[in-house]
Amino acid sequence: MILSTKNIFSFILAIFPLATYAQLNDQSLYEKSVLWVEENLNYYDSNYVEKFPFKYMVGTRLSRWDNAYDLEFGDNEALNLRSEAFHSVGVSLGYKLISFNYNINFSRFDSQNDLSDNQFNVMLNTSRLVGEFSYSINEGGVTVETYRKEVEGEEQSIDIDKSFDGLRNQSFSLDLHYFFNGKKYSNAAAYSVSYINKQVQNAGSFIAGVSFSGQATYIDFQKLVEETGVESFPNRDELNVNYRTLAINFGYGYSFVFFENWLLNATAIPTAGIKFYEQEENEANGRFALGGKSRLSVVYNRENHFISLNYNNFSEVYFSEDYRLTNTLGTLSLSGGIKF
Repeated sequence: MILSTKNIFSFILAIFPLATYAQLNDQSLYEKSVLWVEENLNYYDSNYVEKFPFKYMVGTRLSRWDNAYDLEFGDNEALNLRSEAFHSVGVSLGYKLISFNYNINFSRFDSQNDLSDNQFNVMLNTSRLVGEFSYSINEGGVTVETYRKEVEGEEQSIDIDKSFDGLRNQSFSLDLHYFFNGKKYSNAAAYSVSYINKQVQNAGSFIAGVSFSGQATYIDFQKLVEETGVESFPNRDELNVNYRTLAINFGYGYSFVFFENWLLNATAIPTAGIKFYEQEENEANGRFALGGKSRLSVVYNRENHFISLNYNNFSEVYFSEDYRLTNTLGTLSLSGGIKF
């Protein structure tokens, strides 16, 4: 397990009392820190970005998850799997530059499969630097869509379309991004949970950063044969990979203000890095990894309330001597909240 539920809740409970604690114990140090951040990392051109005076935000988020996996062993065999759509609901809280969201899956209540899914996100938004931590876990509710195998030089693709309950995936990502045009472009106006800023004129920015991520994926091939009837991969009863990746990112985001209080944003951030830790004994460190994040959002933001519709797509491709694993996660979210 990458993280436990107990660790997550401890982290949530620890974040928001920090600012209050600093005020009570050393008000002057706290004020100086906030002032330094505002002057050096959170300054906007008021002709392009409006900063609201509110400190707090309370809201909710409805999300739909779609997760797909493509696993290839050499040039001979491949398996394509897709998770059942997960629907989740959660609470969002914000304090000044910090915001977090926690969602739990409610699809399990009307699904015939044993589903498990949780999502957790924390974000620190300034004009120049944006830090984001995200965590997710899902288990069960997977459909085996196709099984591909090369026979006598010709690829054969078999449509399976059967449920499979032997896959687990757990992942986390810690990202730090720098926005080159941070004075005129606000990432917080498009993707922050609390939406304390509003973009008032069109603007874009190049983005550069670093990411540290981890993923644990388990596939039970014996169970795969039992539940779907497809052939098992040679010499394997299961696949259990657990790796960390350090990557560099470079991309671009653009916000289009198409009506008063309305914003449309598109952002794309490709990544390239090294997978430097591997749980499997026959794997070595230092494998190459590719991936990317793309986002699209429509936001209505008017002083003390907001509504946003976001789509996030995250894709990773990992290479090793034995296999190639592609993991794609798409999330559609509807959020709303009030600021005070």
